[in-house]
Amino acid sequence: MDVPSIDSEFPTLTGRKHPRTLSQKAAIVVAPEFPVINCTVIDVSESGAGLSIGMGTTLGIPDTFDLVIEGDAKKYACRVVWKQAYKIGVEFK
Repeated sequence: MDVPSIDSEFPTLTGRKHPRTLSQKAAIVVAPEFPVINCTVIDVSESGAGLSIGMGTTLGIPDTFDLVIEGDAKKYACRVVWKQAYKIGVEFK
């Protein structure tokens, strides 16, 4: 019986400047003068991430914000590079 490797459990998305690894980590979007927004990091790389927005819409998400990922002591300064109905792509600044 084959034991799954970490690569098969966390596949890399290809065709990008920096490969992204699939994820399901809870996180929050934090920006001055905006309420905290719950989200899930769905993929991440050294240069950015894809986020699924917990409130079900990207309307009202600021163009720049800090991303705090559960279990990670670092706060990531982000800039939105694309938006869909309930997902956004961000570049780490």
